[in-house]
Amino acid sequence: MSASSLVTSLAVDKDAEMLASVVAGEGRALAGGGEVAYMPLYFLFVGLLLGALSLWGHFKFVPWFPYNAAMFLEGIALGVLHYAVGLGELSTSIESWITIDPFLLMAVFLPSLIFSDVMRINMHQFLTTAFLPACILAIVGVVISGCLMGVAANLTLGYEWDWYACFLFGTVMGATDPVSIVALLESSGAPSRLTLLMSSESHLADLSVLAIFNVFLKIVTDGSYFLSKPNKIAKYVSKLLFVAPLVGIVFGLVGYFAIKQSVSPTRSSDVMTQITITIVTAYLSFLVSEHNFGSNGIIASVFAAAVFAKYAWPKFAQRETMENVWSAIEYIGNTLIFLLAGLILGGNTYNALEASNLTGRDFANVFIMWFLLFLSRFVVVIILFPLLMWATKKNFTLQDAAATIAGGVRGAVTITLAIVVLNSTDNTDYEDELTIHFGSDYEAALSKFFFVVGCIVLLTITVNQIIFVHLLKFLKLTNNTEAQETLHKYVEKRVRANAIAVVKTMQEDPTYRNVRLEDVADLVQIEKLKDEERARDSASSPDSPDKDESYEAFEADVNKYAKKAKNEDLLCSVRTMFLDLVRAQYWDQIKGGRLPRKSEAAVILLDAVDIAGDDVKVKLDDLSPLRLKNRLSASPFLERLLDVIDACLPECIVFDNYLQSRLINARREEAVYMATCYMEAHAAAELKLAEYLGESAKVDTPEEATVIQESMNLREHAEDLLTHAFMDNKEVVKHVHLIKVANAVVESEVRYIQDLADQGIIDAKFQEECMEKIREKQSNIAASRRRGFHQIAVVSSSRKAISTQVASVDSADATDDSEV
Repeated sequence: MSASSLVTSLAVDKDAEMLASVVAGEGRALAGGGEVAYMPLYFLFVGLLLGALSLWGHFKFVPWFPYNAAMFLEGIALGVLHYAVGLGELSTSIESWITIDPFLLMAVFLPSLIFSDVMRINMHQFLTTAFLPACILAIVGVVISGCLMGVAANLTLGYEWDWYACFLFGTVMGATDPVSIVALLESSGAPSRLTLLMSSESHLADLSVLAIFNVFLKIVTDGSYFLSKPNKIAKYVSKLLFVAPLVGIVFGLVGYFAIKQSVSPTRSSDVMTQITITIVTAYLSFLVSEHNFGSNGIIASVFAAAVFAKYAWPKFAQRETMENVWSAIEYIGNTLIFLLAGLILGGNTYNALEASNLTGRDFANVFIMWFLLFLSRFVVVIILFPLLMWATKKNFTLQDAAATIAGGVRGAVTITLAIVVLNSTDNTDYEDELTIHFGSDYEAALSKFFFVVGCIVLLTITVNQIIFVHLLKFLKLTNNTEAQETLHKYVEKRVRANAIAVVKTMQEDPTYRNVRLEDVADLVQIEKLKDEERARDSASSPDSPDKDESYEAFEADVNKYAKKAKNEDLLCSVRTMFLDLVRAQYWDQIKGGRLPRKSEAAVILLDAVDIAGDDVKVKLDDLSPLRLKNRLSASPFLERLLDVIDACLPECIVFDNYLQSRLINARREEAVYMATCYMEAHAAAELKLAEYLGESAKVDTPEEATVIQESMNLREHAEDLLTHAFMDNKEVVKHVHLIKVANAVVESEVRYIQDLADQGIIDAKFQEECMEKIREKQSNIAASRRRGFHQIAVVSSSRKAISTQVASVDSADATDDSEV
């Protein structure tokens, strides 16, 4: 064998061995024994999964507890487990995140977090009412607060930090978090001027903190070079003041010009193009300013976002989509940064306790500095109060000052800067400078630096944030004015009127004509529906027909044209069109609440349409895939098994009743939903098909008549199955219709209130109050649906008892006959 063939054979064998190791899930590349490239993804997606579960649990069980705090605590627990017991391949992924380059961390998280907030600011209100007071708090206030916290750290902590390290600590503690506080202010109904002021102050404070932070970070890591040349400091400050804003404005204008070229909401490509441009602008402005010009990237991103906030919103093809995308980006960034911060804090704390590097004094320092942070905020606001009164034209009250003091929550920016300081130990070139500023054991000192900052952030996003909500109520900043109360009454009246209109529209359909409005009123808590019930009863005739004359004429046209010769190719296309109409009706039912989103019925109905689409050349049949006959009747084997379990268990144990409800009754209820929604969708699709096919809105072609006739036959068969299954108790079907009407009313209220909020008619606080009432109605409907399970059980039991009685009578008759 030649040398080249040997080399090729060995290379192929090695590649095959590496591929086999990856396919086998070993998670390691054999070449060099290093980790495979995808290992960091484990922590990324596990973190997002934890975030999704926490967000669900947050709103469902503990809405009063801050979501960011929950992620921080979960990260702490994950960090302790990582170092205490190990988490397998996840631990390998965690290690790659813990040792992430500090500037890569800033580049990944900070642009998305800050750009998203700034882009949604109302620039007109910001420039006219909030800019001047926000600058006073963000520039003068940050400098005063940083000096106070730096002095406090030097005099109180008792560490070997010099003044530069202490002022670095004070600077890091100066960045406030606008996300959580602004969300609280909006949901609690605080004055918009206060919300705008605190939001603006947070964004400008972040810029001030980042500018000062970079100076002190350069001093503690490379001070011998940086301080030895004063022109370096002057050059750096000039870049911060002029170059970074200019870069941001240029990128903002270029991005705005690109967005203007694709503004059509009818093209999905334009929507995606605009979203991509905003993301590219946020990150590219950061990178170019930071790397190519040696300036501050965050300042550039902020100015680019300000250009978008001022000019770009009217040009966005789909405003709601843009808001949702950036909300998702901000959520992902907040989730990962707080989880990572908790992970590092938990791991460092565990290791420090194991090595006895953390003492009670360190924990005491956390609470001391937390109190001093609050005290420094108090001093800043009191000192600047006259200036703030002047800047706001005496529109800054003592209540506003108290809220501003309590609202100084530290969050994502603070914790990100603390991680940057902690990970600066990874660069061996900084050892000498770090030893000068943090002491001989600078790694332990930086670990304590992060410990104190991390614990203070955790305290502010939990304790401060929870207290802040109650403080707003105490200061009466959330009280509605008399004018607002009047507006809310008008809005509630319109919501009720819209709900009544929805019920009336549904009752035009014979399917829902027998639903009692009094029952709907009890479920959705609208008393006026009872008056509508009495008016309807007095006006309606007792023997009113189920079908009107127009529908009878419609059926006659169908029967007339269905007998004529048909074009088979056209008939196949019409069947496909009809199935598309049925599918659209199902989605409309889901959106309108008539087909529950959580039910299996929705999935099965949509799948049946897809299955029927495979056989359109033969016939129209989307009923067979539903297997309604089997679903409407319980399995005999399962019923006998549950009867045996029930006979063996004592009366005090009711677990078998739960099994009966979930395995049999819930399945039959799903079948009732399937049958009723199937018939409703087909009836609507029949009318739609007749309206849009042919020369007129009537049935006038043999193809549409044939398809409609096939659909009518399927509807009749579904109705026969439903009637046969519940011939002993039709109240079960009526109950399902009642739940569908109630759900439709609630869904219409949700959409109506959301529309009012989008139009600016109601504020976030009143919107949340309305949604809370709607959630109560949904709980009532869910409880009524569970009672429906019991009704189905009663039907099953009664039918079983009747069958037993008939069997015993037949047995007795047979005995009498034999005796005769």
